[in-house]
Formats: sequence, structure tokens, C-alpha cells
Amino acid sequence: MKLFIPVGIPGSGKSFWLRAKGAVIVSPDAWRVFVYGGYPKEVKKEREKGGWDLSYQQLSLCIDDGRDVGFDACSITADRRQDIMRYSAPGYKIIGVYFPTPVDVCIERQKGRRNPISMNIIKDMQARLEEPMEDEGFNLIMQINYEDQQHIHTV
Repeated sequence: MKLFIPVGIPGSGKSFWLRAKGAVIVSPDAWRVFVYGGYPKEVKKEREKGGWDLSYQQLSLCIDDGRDVGFDACSITADRRQDIMRYSAPGYKIIGVYFPTPVDVCIERQKGRRNPISMNIIKDMQARLEEPMEDEGFNLIMQINYEDQQHIHTV
């Protein structure tokens, strides 16, 4: 049983990679689509927290069911990753998947999205990005380099 925690800024390839793994995908962004029909420009803090809480409940249910699961969020800080890890259970292998995709590539990938993330937000997230470390509680950390994932985005 595996819990995948991808780490990277928007457009770095996290969602593409997770879909290829065949695990159940839990996504805090999915609630925005469910509630708003898309991604509103402004989300009230209490609703943002509510979306994360619902995602953590979904994650907990998947873990209780013994399923491989990927938590599809940027998870750019160690604190956020700790929040996700606390839902793991004995027997689960916690795998960090780091996507150090160049900022300019991530910005370019936004052009093809229905709900693009602004360049300023991407640059801010890049500045706050903390590379995952094993002492956070990961059993394994994988690095998916941009060069290794180019075929995914050009097919």
C-alpha cells in the first residue's frame, strides 16, 4: 500500500504522473470544481479550509480501505506534507515525488489549461518551495525531472 505525495509548483507534471500510476487520486482542487463549477478568482478562507478538510476525509477513507492513493496538491512546504502524512496508517509506504520543473515550463503549460494559474502565483510558490527530505517521514523520495517527462506533455 502506497501514499504518493507529489511536490511541485502548478504545471510541474504532478497530476499527469499520478494518473499514470493508477492510484486513487485525492485532490483539494476537485472540491472547487464541485462547488463552484471551476476555479473562482477568490476563495474565502473558510471554504478553502473546508475543501482541504474534505480532501483529508477522502484520503482517510482510501487509507482505511487499503488503497494506493495519491494526494494531488502542490505540497510545497514540509508543514503541508506533514498534514497529509498524518492520515497514513501502518503498512503504508509514504513516497514523496519531487518535480523540479523549471518555472518557465510551468508557466508555458498554463496556456493550455482551462483554469490557468497566474505567473505571479507560480513564481511565488517557486520561491516558497521546500525540497522534500527523508527526515520528514518519507520511506522513499523520487525525483521526476522535466527531461524525463517531456513525452507526457507532447503526446
